[in-house]
Amino acid sequence: MTAAQRVAAFVNDGNLVWTGPNVTAQAPLVLDYAVVLRASAPAAIAGNEYDAVAAAFGPAATPGSFAGAVAVANDGTGPTATLACQPLQNAAEVAGKLALVDRGVCAFAVKAANAQAAGATGVIIANSAGGAFAPGGTAADVTIPVIGVAQATGAAFKANSAGLAAALVQSGTRLAGADAAGRVQMYAPTARAPGSTYSHFDTRVSPNALMEPFNTASIQANYSIDLTPALFADEGWPLDTGSARIGDCDTGVAVQQEGGLIIGANLVAQSNVCKIGARNHGQYVSCMSGHTNALRAAGLLPAGSHGAIQRCVAKNK
Repeated sequence: MTAAQRVAAFVNDGNLVWTGPNVTAQAPLVLDYAVVLRASAPAAIAGNEYDAVAAAFGPAATPGSFAGAVAVANDGTGPTATLACQPLQNAAEVAGKLALVDRGVCAFAVKAANAQAAGATGVIIANSAGGAFAPGGTAADVTIPVIGVAQATGAAFKANSAGLAAALVQSGTRLAGADAAGRVQMYAPTARAPGSTYSHFDTRVSPNALMEPFNTASIQANYSIDLTPALFADEGWPLDTGSARIGDCDTGVAVQQEGGLIIGANLVAQSNVCKIGARNHGQYVSCMSGHTNALRAAGLLPAGSHGAIQRCVAKNK
């Protein structure tokens, strides 16, 4: 890549992806199916799925709450009429439908409020450049759901506006945080974030991943590190593909598995914790027994491994 290409890639939101084969192969084991905006009419685009991101304000945009015919907003300002920065002049056409507006000039909340006043049931804001995005801001008076879509989606909808209808649905093929080819998206916001841009998985990834730019309470890295081992493998790091050992005893539980499960590593770490905190061998065994039972109850241990673990714990004096 040239220097100019690298600069462009840093802020190519939604389009910068990881092409490593290990991450791509394991993404379906880790990621949820994406919630997408699917066109149902007209026939030219019916069935097409488009990336969509819920706004930071308004009620949740979810499958079931965001569906119907779509009307392109017109605020009467000529070439910029689709910005919806003024009260809509085609309220009769918009009423009872999802309103399609364009990003730019005024705040997202203003656009949503104008569409809402015209009777819209929801708002689709098409980006002015790049991919789908989350319209930001606050708007306590906006009571209809709002989403952001890519510039190309807005263009496709406007080119097929006659009889246009769409709905948010859960895709059966698209993964949350991956492109149409299944490649996981990288964090490349339109405003570069030093230390985070270009070197993390995108925030579109769901469930949240360890290698996203922000920590979230949903990440349980003591049990799973999702796509991180696959990422290391793509970079050429050697991974421990053996089974966990407690002392010199083989538990038969893999240190790490495809999809990021690290139950074997967890057992070894917990063994050290129990060993340090125990006053005698009996307390150590009891500590490990409780932890192993909890893993088994959660369905995290492979079948038949419980007895082998207990034998290794008993021998580890």
